[in-house]
Amino acid sequence: NMRQSDIKRIKEDTTNDAVVQAFTLMLAIPVMVMRKKYGWGTRKRLPEFAEAILDEYTLFQNDEMTIEEYQDIVMEYCGINFKVQED
Repeated sequence: NMRQSDIKRIKEDTTNDAVVQAFTLMLAIPVMVMRKKYGWGTRKRLPEFAEAILDEYTLFQNDEMTIEEYQDIVMEYCGINFKVQED
């Protein structure tokens, strides 16, 4: 039999693993697109791009920006809507 604390730890570990995987994809996919599609190099542009993305994630993690603020800014300045439309 499992204790409640064991179940809680398993849930937390699973959640943390999912977050790490999602975070890695959210960083790695844009970097790969910039490399493959736009020919960005690995000496200057890609490392700077990855660092800038990490800086933005840090702002979000530190509660300096919200998802909604990012959605609004991207829509205003880039014309891209990342908001999920509800039925």
